[in-house]
Amino acid sequence: MIRRLRETLHRFRRATQGSIAIEFAMSLPVMITVYFGVVTLGNGFATKQRLETLSRTVVDLAGRLPLLPPNYTSQINAAEVTNIATAAAAIMAPYESRGLTMTLASIVVQSQKGSGMIGKVCWSAARSVAADGTLQVVAVPAQYVEGAVVAVPEGYRIPGNAYLVSDVEQVYRPVIGNAITGDINLRDTVPWPSRNGMQVVWQGKAACPTT
Repeated sequence: MIRRLRETLHRFRRATQGSIAIEFAMSLPVMITVYFGVVTLGNGFATKQRLETLSRTVVDLAGRLPLLPPNYTSQINAAEVTNIATAAAAIMAPYESRGLTMTLASIVVQSQKGSGMIGKVCWSAARSVAADGTLQVVAVPAQYVEGAVVAVPEGYRIPGNAYLVSDVEQVYRPVIGNAITGDINLRDTVPWPSRNGMQVVWQGKAACPTT
């Protein structure tokens, strides 16, 4: 009986039928996980790149507004902000744009004793893409409310200078693995020089003091 058992075990060790199927079944979950991980990371990276391009587009379009008499300064209003946001939001296609929030602000650089150069928000406006794809007026983030003080980046620290800031936020929801990663907040902030360092004035308001 022991001899027969040994022969059975010997035949079992030499048997190869079905080994490939077993190996495939064991490796399949790993391959699927790696595949969807690559897809999720790729889509997230592409969405982040689109967000960065969108942020630069918002301030670039605002900085290209025409100079108007009598002072030949650029002027902006709520309708212009909506138009700029509408054009910029199209950059996100084919990726999700719902929930996208775009904030545009004008910053004036002031010199204060003991504080060095500070940036003061002259005006700001924000738009968000609603669930139906339309743009809605939303409250600006606390750091960009009118009169708020912000840090001035290198290259913009010139007293009396003015520049624009675009702050864009989007929540990335991975199609696969959302239960593991949850929603991922993407954000990009871009300072942008206005024409000749002059203020882009909000229509109907005076230019902000530079001192």
